[in-house]
Amino acid sequence: MVGQDQTLLTLDASSLTAGDTAPLVTEVISGSSWKLESSQYARDLADGSYTLIAVGVDEFGNLGPLSSEVSISVNASGATVPQILGIGESDTGRPADGLTKDDTPVVKGVGAANGSIDLKIYNASNTLVQTHTNISADGGGFWTVSLTSIADGTYRVVANASGSSESSGSYALVIDTVVAAPVILTAPGVVGTSQPVIAGTAEANARVQVFSASTLLGETQASAAGTWTYMPNSPLADGIYTISAKAIDLAGNLSEASTVISLEIKSAAPTITFGVVSGNDVVSGFDRDTTDVVLSGSATTGSSVSVVFGSQSRLATVVDDEQNDTDGFSRWTYVLKPADFDFIGAQDDVQFTVSAINVLGVASTASRTVDFRTAPVATPGKPVVSSASGGNATVFVSPGAAGSITGTKVVSANAIVLNSATDIDVRTNVSSAALNAKGTSVSLKNDGALSLTATMEDGRPQSDFRRNDAC
Repeated sequence: MVGQDQTLLTLDASSLTAGDTAPLVTEVISGSSWKLESSQYARDLADGSYTLIAVGVDEFGNLGPLSSEVSISVNASGATVPQILGIGESDTGRPADGLTKDDTPVVKGVGAANGSIDLKIYNASNTLVQTHTNISADGGGFWTVSLTSIADGTYRVVANASGSSESSGSYALVIDTVVAAPVILTAPGVVGTSQPVIAGTAEANARVQVFSASTLLGETQASAAGTWTYMPNSPLADGIYTISAKAIDLAGNLSEASTVISLEIKSAAPTITFGVVSGNDVVSGFDRDTTDVVLSGSATTGSSVSVVFGSQSRLATVVDDEQNDTDGFSRWTYVLKPADFDFIGAQDDVQFTVSAINVLGVASTASRTVDFRTAPVATPGKPVVSSASGGNATVFVSPGAAGSITGTKVVSANAIVLNSATDIDVRTNVSSAALNAKGTSVSLKNDGALSLTATMEDGRPQSDFRRNDAC
């Protein structure tokens, strides 16, 4: 350190003689510290060893005390082994990785100041493919050379001082000027999610950009095996998308676009309607026996429809008329089968629930309550002429019994009322029964708890019937 506003003299102490004060550097110090820059030397130093000292001189020319000595060695001439620093701005890959998409990269290095350098490039088979001679270094020893066009591949670059066999260590150079377009493996079609996963293949470790038309959706990176997947960060609105992809490899090459696929997104819940059954939501025995009892409605095109009643589930038929579909809806139908009628029996307030399910699995439902009045109607008796007088005849028709049963039939009901002109032999599993018989005996076998009212022709009550009892 020196005092402020002093002149600093840096002297070559090794060559000083009596009265010699020729400085190497003369510098005015305005502060209390100083630094010697190479540009401040008054003359170049020849090769050799030097001892430097510094002394401060104030404004009156008074010399201060000498600094401690510093020894240096100068070797700026002769053949110095050059070093390859890299390809600088030509390096389009990761920093200093020697990978470039430029087939005429600039190689940079350092060697002897104002020296001459030779450069050789060898391919992966160790064949010499390029030679550059007499490359001039500047006063600081820095040099550059532009290679002539070179094919894609891996190379070894070696530098040596011109006229010297001693070379630098080899520098690995990779030329990569093209990248193949990626391939999208996801099949085109309809998807039920607003964030579909798109998958494909590309050059190993390449960045993959995914586009909808010309809009960049986002990007992902291929694995070392060349596989990639992409899922949008934000949900996409329902609609049709034309998806393509481009790859950017480690050298920075941008590929052509992949083959385009079309994806239609349908993520909204479907709509379903449920029409009136049999005109008034009442199904009669006549409806059951003479026509198809059809459940029907509409649902968003592309949906599947299921029908549920009680513990039963059925699959409806959906007719998609996509060619003439202008409103986005299709018709669904389900025809009740004999097994369905057997399960339902004769009862009111039967609830049917229909569900429309889209490809996403999201469902919408609609319900309807239907009465099933399918018990057999009364069958009138045979007409009989009871009297005739003066050309007038009286015809008697005995009323039929509602729910008349002939032969052997299975009847599903919660309660049964039987009126018989003859003996009754009944096997049931009901909770309530009323029997009116004109015969001489009544026989009833019931599998469950039973509330029973029974009378014979003479009106005598028979109230001692119990489960599995008979009389």
